[in-house]
Amino acid sequence: MKPLATESTSPLLWVNVKIDNLVRQADAVEALLEKEAISAVAKLEKQAKGITDEKERAAFDDIAGEQSWELGTLFPQMHRQASLMAAVSLAEIELNKFCDHQAKKRKQDIIVTDLKGQGIVRAREYLSKVGGVQKAWKCIAWQELRRASEIRNAIVHNDAVIESDDIKDYAQRSKHVSLEAGNKITLGKTYLRYVMEQFKLVYASLMRELAGG
Repeated sequence: MKPLATESTSPLLWVNVKIDNLVRQADAVEALLEKEAISAVAKLEKQAKGITDEKERAAFDDIAGEQSWELGTLFPQMHRQASLMAAVSLAEIELNKFCDHQAKKRKQDIIVTDLKGQGIVRAREYLSKVGGVQKAWKCIAWQELRRASEIRNAIVHNDAVIESDDIKDYAQRSKHVSLEAGNKITLGKTYLRYVMEQFKLVYASLMRELAGG
């Protein structure tokens, strides 16, 4: 059976397929974690009913509370963080490929990895210089993708603590993320899908601006 899309036949469709696969897998794990949490809590509550000793019950409640928090909050958050890391990496890889394609098309000696910096910001710099891209960077989707990259960096390098005033302000008004004590960012279950939809828009905008690449 042939694949539904290949990179050579349709770059935009190929990227969209990759995005959809990532989101689908992340959603499946999210649903599994939620199901396991509900099941575990039900078992703990059943166990608790059989404990009559007051001290033993208090100790059990402490343990049960910790387990409930891990299953219902900690593990889903760890999964969402890992999924965001994968999403930003996917965006970086595909934008770098886009840069490489433009370099070959325009017969450029300088490639994206020759520039300083890294990630999607370096790709933007390259496409701006080599392809003259301007419109794509002005759209809301690019700003959302850029912020997702910054949030990913905070998760990886700063234990999810946000120092940027822009991201702090963003988190205060976003439906998809929030700030907890100590300016630690928490990702909502909708954030991954939202970020990937923004990347689709950015990629499509680049394709249009560069006449199909």
